Amino acid sequence: MKGQYTNYNHRTGKIGKARADDVSIHFKQAVEIASTIRGMPVKRAKQFLVNVMHQKEAVPFRRYRYGIGRNAQGKAWKWAQSGFPKKASKYILDLIRTAENSARQQSVNVKKCTIDHIKVNEARVRSRRTYRAHGRINHFDKHPCHIEIILKEREIAVPKAAEKKE
Repeated sequence: MKGQYTNYNHRTGKIGKARADDVSIHFKQAVEIASTIRGMPVKRAKQFLVNVMHQKEAVPFRRYRYGIGRNAQGKAWKWAQSGFPKKASKYILDLIRTAENSARQQSVNVKKCTIDHIKVNEARVRSRRTYRAHGRINHFDKHPCHIEIILKEREIAVPKAAEKKE
């Protein structure tokens, strides 16, 4: 099932799509970033992710919040538990740029685009072993994810013209 997008109704308007499978970033961090940037304009989302990498803005951890510390930058989202997932931000930023290029090929005005659809799915868990002292062995798991992004051009609402009375 690789290479297929979810059942997304994209019949109206031009769109730009991008997806990545088996990305080696934490699934939980990717979910929190995706829920934060969903619906944002592309320019704002890219700036937000750059700010996260430079620790100027924080990603609020709302769903997977246990064990997450509190930051003052979380006040912007009215949520104390927040963090700076740098690696996940970098991958999602690259994916947004790929979707932008896809939209440009379909002659979409990228300045008017928003992140209409972003979805993060869990990938297959990668189990590994680490060797400890005194001949012991422990396992540790990696939880990668699949990410897909669809950008859509915003449609500007035009007010209805006033009817003339004759």
